Amino acid sequence: MKRLLALAVTAALATGSAGAASAAAPALTPDIGAALERISADSMRGHLSFIASDLLEGRGTPSRGQDLAAEYIAAQYRRA
Repeated sequence: MKRLLALAVTAALATGSAGAASAAAPALTPDIGAALERISADSMRGHLSFIASDLLEGRGTPSRGQDLAAEYIAAQYRRA
């Protein structure tokens, strides 16, 4: 999961800078391609919906919501 999240962030950043004239497209290795195939819109929607939910109470510093969000993200990395 750690690699999957890192690849998702990398893909999002690469896509955002794709229009820049000086930006070269990153090489798509077989590992990256396989990881990108495992990312689904439903999965991303589920993770982001939880992180953005009112259950987390805004995630101010310090807050119970911030602790919950941090634990959720850490649990996703541990599952990887």
